[in-house]
Parts: sequence; C-alpha cells; structure tokens
Amino acid sequence: MRDVFFQQTQHPKFDSYASNGTPLTPEEANKLKHGEMFDSLISRQDTWDACDSLPLLNKDLAHILIPFSYDLHHEISFGSGNLEEELTSFFNEWFSKEKFFLSCDKFFFFALRLNDFSYDHVDCGFEAGGFNSHFVLFDKRKDRWVVFYCRFPFITVSWRNTAPPPIISGRQPEDWRDYFQEKASQAFMLQSDAFLDFINKTYIPRIQGYDLVKR
Repeated sequence: MRDVFFQQTQHPKFDSYASNGTPLTPEEANKLKHGEMFDSLISRQDTWDACDSLPLLNKDLAHILIPFSYDLHHEISFGSGNLEEELTSFFNEWFSKEKFFLSCDKFFFFALRLNDFSYDHVDCGFEAGGFNSHFVLFDKRKDRWVVFYCRFPFITVSWRNTAPPPIISGRQPEDWRDYFQEKASQAFMLQSDAFLDFINKTYIPRIQGYDLVKR
C-alpha cells in the first residue's frame, strides 16, 4: 500500500539527528504520505537494492534541477554569497514554518519535523546511514518539495501549479533551467558514462524543457 511507506519495525537513529529537529516515528511519518510526491525506482546493485526517487510525470507539476552536489553548494559563488546560503534562505521562506525532512527510501527510515531548515539536516540523513538514499523536504501542504541525494550532482525542486513558483534570488524557473544547462558539463564532470546514461534516460525526460546532459 502506498500509505504504508515505512514498516513499523523500522526505528530512527536518534543519536544521529540534528538537535533542532524532532524525530518522527514510522507511524507518524507514514501519515504524511510523502510517497505521493515522487515515483520510486528500485534496482538491484552489487549487494543492495537501490531506491531512487524520480520526479512525477504530471501536467499539474513542474520541476527544476539545480546543479552540483548539495555538499558543494557552499563552494559555488552565487549572488552576494554562495549557492547553499541562497537556497537555504529561499527554502525557509518558501515552505511554511513547520517542515518535514524524510527519507525517500523504503529500506532506510529517517524522518524529522523541523522549523528552520539547513544543509546540516541533509548531512544528518546521510551520516545516519542514508548514503544510498534520497531525502525530501516539504511541508503539510505538499504542493512544493525539494529532493536531495549526495550521489547526484544536482538537487530537484518541484511544485504544483497551485503553489507559487520558486523565484530564487530573483531568478525565474526558466533562468534556473538555463543555469543548469550552462553548468551541467562541469557538475557532471566526474560522473561515469553509465551514470550519465541513467540520468538522461530516467530523469531528464521527466523535466520539461531540459536537454540531455552532455560533457
């Protein structure tokens, strides 16, 4: 059932959670029905099942990709600061005060309720054991969300047509599309050909207006 995303036998790792976030139980997390915000692609890797979250295909939804792995955003100059600072400030304004940060991986439970989001919450998710897991940031409206994954050289910002579009640092969504296309070759520079092929086959076709990634 889509409503039961996490099994009740899964338990959070409290000692790995950010001090300004409140851990949720599997039951509390399942009530949020965050699995409605993405499609799941499960594939067998060497010794584990990988669970990738894919942008939903829906005419009432839009997505943008923001280049570079999230953990490099503090190194990317942007505006008067860096990309991490600009995005953190925007996300805290775009979402309501109460936010949620949950694993998108059915096999790895991690769920936080928080007020002020920071990239430290993403670090906490990965350090708690979610290195192969995607994480989604959202609020109770579930009309806008952001997906992070440390292995991807981009983050995904999604919103429904009932939500205000993400105008970040004065840039419209189409400006961010152009920014991604401009920086993609640099962001994907160290990625394998197999990974590039995976992204071009599974992600890019789901993002309207985006060209295939080329090096």
